[in-house]
Amino acid sequence: MPKPEPRPLRTLPERAFRARARLVAALMCCVCFAGLAARLAYLQLFAGGWYTNRALGQQLRDTVVPADRGRIYSADGVLLAANSSCWTLRASPREMPEEKLSLAAQGLAEILELDEAKLLEKFSDRTSNDCLLRYRVERDTADRVRDFCEANGITGIRINQDSKRWYPEGEFLASVLGFTNVDNAGVNGLELKYNDVLTGQNGVVLTAVNAWGYTLEQSYETEKVPLEGSGLRLIFTTEFDRHALLWGVFNEAALLGLLRSLPFVAAVALLLRRPAFGSFRYKFSLFLFAVAMAEALLLVEGFHLGAAGAALATVAAQAVSVVVSLAVIQRRKDRLPFHFSRRSVRFDGRIIALELRLGLPVALQELLVGTSFLVIQTIVNTFGVTASAGVGVAEKVCVFLMLVSSAYMHSMSAFVAQNMGAGQPRRAKRALGYGILTAFAAGLVMAWLAFFHGDTLSLLFAKDAAVAAASHSYLKAYAIDCMLTPFLFCFMGYYNGCEKTLFVMIQGIIGAFGVRIPIAYLVSRIPGATLFQIGLGTPASSTVQIVLCLAMFLYLERRQRREALCGAVTGP
Repeated sequence: MPKPEPRPLRTLPERAFRARARLVAALMCCVCFAGLAARLAYLQLFAGGWYTNRALGQQLRDTVVPADRGRIYSADGVLLAANSSCWTLRASPREMPEEKLSLAAQGLAEILELDEAKLLEKFSDRTSNDCLLRYRVERDTADRVRDFCEANGITGIRINQDSKRWYPEGEFLASVLGFTNVDNAGVNGLELKYNDVLTGQNGVVLTAVNAWGYTLEQSYETEKVPLEGSGLRLIFTTEFDRHALLWGVFNEAALLGLLRSLPFVAAVALLLRRPAFGSFRYKFSLFLFAVAMAEALLLVEGFHLGAAGAALATVAAQAVSVVVSLAVIQRRKDRLPFHFSRRSVRFDGRIIALELRLGLPVALQELLVGTSFLVIQTIVNTFGVTASAGVGVAEKVCVFLMLVSSAYMHSMSAFVAQNMGAGQPRRAKRALGYGILTAFAAGLVMAWLAFFHGDTLSLLFAKDAAVAAASHSYLKAYAIDCMLTPFLFCFMGYYNGCEKTLFVMIQGIIGAFGVRIPIAYLVSRIPGATLFQIGLGTPASSTVQIVLCLAMFLYLERRQRREALCGAVTGP
């Protein structure tokens, strides 16, 4: 049976197809035009203000004119704190002539003492419209830059007037007035306490710029005049002065002295295996502290002598200690291991020479080590006021962190000297081992406090959070040193007791000037260096000193065995 023929496909007539296509196209165009109209209406009616402000923000460049900080006067009208004019130099590489970039970099690098290659790199970035050249320069420097640019036809260099804090009386009342940071904000003292009062209202200059960032005509410029902050006039009342002195520096120094004395006695007692708090030195330290505070209350509060009273109380307490000590010696002269009388107080050239031979290296070592920390402080000062203040606060905290180790050093020296004089070198060596173990346990606690709670400790001496943070960063390096100083200080005390004071001085100088200062200086030259990295010079110095002390200990042990062997061979 034959297959049926397939039916042909039915198609729309050509005219009907074209009509439907035109209708769909028209509808799509209407939808698009309706969307555009709706978007345009939204931009015009609802978002017009936002886009206007955005356009103005892109067209205007604001330049802050810093306001002068309020002045501080004394009660009698003496100017104590004011502002002095300075200038900040900035550059706009877009506005600088291409053919004069090398000349500008060479000339400005010489005037501003900057690196010419880095300056040329900044100027060559044609996409940049603002870069800082030098912050707060003096008038003569700003005039030299202006004259150089005018003489050589260099444009794009802006010289903006600025201000910095100035204290006409120098360091007078420095601890009361405080100081400001690089942003002219109070950091400490009255500058911090009355920062809101002293801070003025900055002015603003709005300048129109084109699409390429070039400044348009001066007629487009508007200005908000800066307003100087309110001033202060100091009026010291008797009550304020007395209490500030009584509970301020005097109390801090007295408490610090007590805290230094107590760990020393505790360390000696531990080495002697005696109860510490029952010792005479503990009782004597507490007695002197009570005498000093009583005298301060009497002279400062009772007689209203102020600073003079606090100073007299300190001197009087020392005098009382001398009198009491002489009385104790006189009363216990029969129980003393030596005879003491007025005839004992005389010049003996031999004894004085011995004391100088043993004491001068120790004194010189302490002096040079202290000098090394001053050098490091000078290096840190280049990082700004906040970093400098942070290191200063950290050094105060370190006084407490190193109390135990320092106490062990002094007690170890006395204990070892006594045993070496009594012919007990083995007992002195055992004391060295016991001292290191016990001091290291305390060092771990101090390291934990410095590393994890250094900010809290810093806030005891600084109210500014930025200063406390800078101090904490520096203290993290000292946390490492807290675990090293028990070894180092005990060794130093041991060698001082063994009359090896010259070696103690040499290793201290090597550690300070051969390790600590070079590391701090080299790290400070690294861009982006932190206070923690600078502080690493201290544990590095301690490590080198410990190695030297161990080498000296092994050398002395070997020499002692050699001498003992020679004595046994030769015989009597």
